[in-house]
Amino acid sequence: MGANLILDPPDAHPRMDHIAFGHDGKPLYIAGPRDTEAMVSSVIRTLTRTCGEGNFDYLVGIGGPGDMND
Repeated sequence: MGANLILDPPDAHPRMDHIAFGHDGKPLYIAGPRDTEAMVSSVIRTLTRTCGEGNFDYLVGIGGPGDMND
């Protein structure tokens, strides 16, 4: 099935001035429950290289729900 059967043509919706991503004007990465430590490290290295130290935010978990009592 071609994308043209699923997606609207580009001129079907009015254009916005801009699209905002991230949070408070900075890129934001939120690690998901299936993101490995290696994947998180890779994303953070990429953000550091492309955005610069301190120019992005990120959130990562520190354990699973069962870890709270350990």
